[in-house]
Amino acid sequence: MKRARTFFLMVAVVGFLFSLIIHLLALSGRAPSSESWYVVPFLGAFVAFVSAAYLSGAKAVSRGMPTREIVKNCPTWLKRTEYFFSAYLALICLWVALRAPGIFHWRKVELSATAGFLIFSAFSMTFYMSSFLMLFGKLFGEDRQNITSSDTTQKPTWAIA
Repeated sequence: MKRARTFFLMVAVVGFLFSLIIHLLALSGRAPSSESWYVVPFLGAFVAFVSAAYLSGAKAVSRGMPTREIVKNCPTWLKRTEYFFSAYLALICLWVALRAPGIFHWRKVELSATAGFLIFSAFSMTFYMSSFLMLFGKLFGEDRQNITSSDTTQKPTWAIA
């Protein structure tokens, strides 16, 4: 299990960097030429997220994955990173919605390719970050360090006289 967790931890890091590059290109006004780039980062992020949830033992509820399950056993700075990316995703979606003409007038609106890549890459970055945090918390989390340090300081029960 540790190898699988480490593998998906590395997949989350590489996927995050890949999505970040696409996101920065979309912010600068350059969209990738192929529309399959919509699916590739988002599909990889979804697979990594589901695998990380399974490997970390996160408990999902009926309406999705609660944030406290994602950041369980993570240091404070990593928890703040998750909150930052979630807020950034909400702001990007709001920015694109307010920028698109007619989106609040109940008519059909087509977003530009750049706006689509901007939204999908922000979703992908958030999912990859969540995957990383779940696996990081399971592999190197605060509870795991407390357990290993308390195990080394305790005397075995058979040695008590």
